[in-house]
Amino acid sequence: MINMWIASLYTIFSLFLFVGATRANELNRLVVNMPQSLFSNSVSILDYRDKTSFYFKKEKLERDVSSYFEKSMALRSFDYDVVFTYYQSDGLTYCVSDKCQGVKVTLSSKYFLDYKYERSMTYVIGEAR
Repeated sequence: MINMWIASLYTIFSLFLFVGATRANELNRLVVNMPQSLFSNSVSILDYRDKTSFYFKKEKLERDVSSYFEKSMALRSFDYDVVFTYYQSDGLTYCVSDKCQGVKVTLSSKYFLDYKYERSMTYVIGEAR
């Protein structure tokens, strides 16, 4: 009798781990596989010869990324929050002007029971490294 009780507890615990890991992987894939075109389409180019003239159009970038998450999470029951932090071209200094060359997109969500998922991706205009 005690063996059946322990086996049922083990089965329930395994199911909770499976569901939690699956939901965390879903959120992780949404952030990691975010299309690069969302970012490249929101870059404003004033002069091709001057690298300092490249910058993100904040309104377009935030609208496109928010739309991507809304469409991707339409079939899922996740409450989420997207935060944008803008940086200078070095990727370390905060940008307070309208012409920022780096952005960090942070997705945070409660995905299972009361566990919180948070993942950030940083994008900087420049040569790939």
